[in-house]
Amino acid sequence: MKKIVLLLLGLCVLLLLMSAGCTSTTTNFDTSGHKSISATDDLQLTDSNLERGLVVGHVKNNAAKTFRSVKININLYDETGAQVGSTMDIVSNLEPGAVWTFKAFTSVGPGRVTAYKVKEISGS
Repeated sequence: MKKIVLLLLGLCVLLLLMSAGCTSTTTNFDTSGHKSISATDDLQLTDSNLERGLVVGHVKNNAAKTFRSVKININLYDETGAQVGSTMDIVSNLEPGAVWTFKAFTSVGPGRVTAYKVKEISGS
């Protein structure tokens, strides 16, 4: 019994040590899909727009570290306001001060997507 408790305790310590070096940043957006972002945000959406089947924009790394992975999640809407899908894009190794040009495909059908909302930008 003591061996099992010691083994479990050791595993817990190991998991804590492994996760100590991992950090992540998540930026959530309001219902309009945009957020007024200050210079204190690690990942900053600087602009975005809908153009020919893509949601295109830029995310800037304001942190002093390189993010191994940055992901943007976007909801897609038709002219009635109904959600018709979602899309995302991912980039690896976004360095401090770098600007990432994301291109997220709408793939819902030509002309069906008339609006979008950036729901989340996350990095780790």
